[in-house]
Amino acid sequence: MAQSSWVGLAFILSGCFLSGEGVSPPKDRTVYFPVGLALDSGARHLFIVNSDFDLQYNAGTLESWDLDALRARLPVACKSDADCDGGNVCDCADAAVCSSQRTSGVPSNWCVAPGTPKPCPFSRELSASERQLYPGRCSSIDPLSATGGYRAIHQDSVEIGAFATDVIYRARPPSAPPDQPGRLFVPVRGDATLHWIDVDDDGNLYCGQSDPGADGACAHSHRRGDNPQAENTRGLAMLPEPFGIDASESGEWIMVSNQSSFATGLFHNAWAAGGGYGNGPTYQYTIAGLSAQPIGVVAVPRSRASIAVNEPELPEFLVGFRGAAQIDLLRVYPDADSSPPRPYAKAPNSSPILTNSNGGDSRGMAIDVSVRRRAEATCAARHGVSDDCASGVSACDFPSDYIDCVQQAAATPLDVLVTNRAPASLILGETRQVISDAVSYDLPTFAATFPLEFGAARVVTGEITNARGERERRAFSVSFDSRRIDIFDPARGRVEAGIITGRGPQAMAIDAEHALGYVAHFTDSYIGVVDLNQKHAETYGVMIAMIETPSAPRASK
Repeated sequence: MAQSSWVGLAFILSGCFLSGEGVSPPKDRTVYFPVGLALDSGARHLFIVNSDFDLQYNAGTLESWDLDALRARLPVACKSDADCDGGNVCDCADAAVCSSQRTSGVPSNWCVAPGTPKPCPFSRELSASERQLYPGRCSSIDPLSATGGYRAIHQDSVEIGAFATDVIYRARPPSAPPDQPGRLFVPVRGDATLHWIDVDDDGNLYCGQSDPGADGACAHSHRRGDNPQAENTRGLAMLPEPFGIDASESGEWIMVSNQSSFATGLFHNAWAAGGGYGNGPTYQYTIAGLSAQPIGVVAVPRSRASIAVNEPELPEFLVGFRGAAQIDLLRVYPDADSSPPRPYAKAPNSSPILTNSNGGDSRGMAIDVSVRRRAEATCAARHGVSDDCASGVSACDFPSDYIDCVQQAAATPLDVLVTNRAPASLILGETRQVISDAVSYDLPTFAATFPLEFGAARVVTGEITNARGERERRAFSVSFDSRRIDIFDPARGRVEAGIITGRGPQAMAIDAEHALGYVAHFTDSYIGVVDLNQKHAETYGVMIAMIETPSAPRASK
């Protein structure tokens, strides 16, 4: 949902791409110019979309990693020997509580085997010069390796089109027909389509790659947006250069930005079982004539009050621009009464960005709904409403006291965060409810700005674990050019720490349950793992593992 420095060159390269020609992606490498990360429900699997940026191969890939297998190889933080098990001891400087025999160097504060400490049991320690390029203590772990009683981290892989830009995951609603429990959506610039890939509980990927003629790549039936006759009644195809993407919570509505066309595209996703155009996303509408190049797209979460009073769902998305100091609100109108339905979208309003000297170069955007969700959860607990009822998964009759409660909770503003490059900053706003005779909606207003390093790109929200073992919300602003991710505390209004990354951090995914962050390094093609637990004072905000061998771009070798 953001744009980084590599995009300009990709415009040039995209004209040279011929799908299906050339060498297939290698089977012995699972990360190659990664541009997007996504986690499934419960953070059991990490999905990595690789772009084939330098056209060395004839396709990009989508990878699935087993996170239980990955986490089993991460170092265990400790403060004393008592924190370690399996006969290990703590490698710390305090001899009174740690029996580590380290005689030189900096203690790792990780559990190690007794005797001569080796803080990197699955790899070696990096030299001081190596750490300048690859921050962290240990060299890379091979995701394909299954030695030493440990499962391989890599689970599955499938070929996709070249020049993918992002990936999002949505869980299948319980009301949908039985099928695979999750679905991934990947915008691909090489063939101007939206790929859709189903995922099972074990992280296996399904997109027709076994169909005749597919040759291990996602079948054409899993590439949507290029068949107007089959997908919509308007004769519309998705415009070139799809980039940013987000979907409603249910995964039913998807918005994709088309930066070179000054437009966004609307998809409707059907959760049917089986093949054909009755299942998966279909392109429905083009919102054209926008004020500048749209980049970031983020879905506005639906309030529980709207569900409780049975209001028709009109999904909303916020869109940021590369050349306009504003954020547009796009509203989807399903038009279900038509036969067949003819959904469309339009912009009820926009909000200016006035907190920067320019404000006209927005790259990433995120919405933090956690404060409102906590207020709504309190209402549900107080009045005995189940999660399935509150979220609209099940049709329920709601007590009037509950409806009053969630209507008050709906007034809780949503935090809207935008990374902007004019100048490099994180812009913080809140939604304000706008009510008129014709329409009501939540529109953000921006009132604060925080400086960032050069090359601000994406921003994601998630939770860290604080020193008391409690979860706290944070925003993570990724700066591609500066090799840095700033951790922003919205409750205290400050940047509390900076994560030093390798070259070209492009995407980040937050595993709140295990207090970990996963960082896709675009330039050198590997995934970094960051400690997000403040109880680990020495390693909070530090890269603690590197998965896949870094590989510099061919042009730099």
